[in-house]
Amino acid sequence: MARKTYYIEISGSKLAWTAEENKYKNIMGVLGIKVANNATTGLIFGANRPRMARVRLNFETTAGISASGSANANGASASIGAGYGRGSSQIVFCALDKVKQATYDNKLKGKLSNGKKIKSASLVGVLT
Repeated sequence: MARKTYYIEISGSKLAWTAEENKYKNIMGVLGIKVANNATTGLIFGANRPRMARVRLNFETTAGISASGSANANGASASIGAGYGRGSSQIVFCALDKVKQATYDNKLKGKLSNGKKIKSASLVGVLT
């Protein structure tokens, strides 16, 4: 998977980081994230202030069904199992002016990130 450089603008600063492209591919617009290219100037990596907002993406759980079987000299056996997978989440950066639509307005619901369907999003930590 290819890594790309992403950034958000806060108070005129372009705060940047790198990540796998599949992480932000379908959700950049809602989060206010832009992809940097060779012509993008003024990127700041590793800034502590101003602090970027972080959003936790909670993914839908997936039901799983498995089947197995075997045969030997004494006969055959088979087993079938069903269950629900455990939910997972990931933390992503978000532009300050996009936090409300990403969390409260739930604009990320149903979109994909890293090939997983987003169930909900919530703000992580504080913005100060």
